[in-house]
Amino acid sequence: MRPVIALIGMRGAGKTTIGRLLSARLGVSFVDTDQAVESRLGVPIADLFASGRVAQFREAEAAAVADALAPANAVVSTGGGAVEDKGTRRLLAHAFTVWLACPAGVLSQRVAASGRPTVTGANVADEVPALLARREAFYAACSRMVVDTAVLGTDEVCDAIEHAWRRLPDHDVR
Repeated sequence: MRPVIALIGMRGAGKTTIGRLLSARLGVSFVDTDQAVESRLGVPIADLFASGRVAQFREAEAAAVADALAPANAVVSTGGGAVEDKGTRRLLAHAFTVWLACPAGVLSQRVAASGRPTVTGANVADEVPALLARREAFYAACSRMVVDTAVLGTDEVCDAIEHAWRRLPDHDVR
């Protein structure tokens, strides 16, 4: 059996959109760890950050990623900051981890257009490049494949991931 597909990258890179499309295409389950955290804690993530409960969120996020990566036959969309946790990075090493990369300027535009609040409370144009700079090395270290979602459409991104994943030998684990 091939490994779970884990999607990593910044908020606005398209992890949830690509994850849903890819899971439907492959006929496997889809898990969005941000949604899993909100269900687990019963609080929207934005409220957790606004009330200073970031540590509680990060702990629940690490548990949600571990749970999501455990079964086979799934596509998992992780939160943008999940790679900052050392244990999560170790778990991602056993998945087919794909970094949905995107330049900071494009990410900033997407996040601003979504109307979602920023993570740090800073303005989007300042927050996104700072977070990307902090996380980029983690994304690179965790990923087995990088796909630029600024230049490829959703079908092309799914095609690239599916093609690479299907070429893996059965029981492929790092």
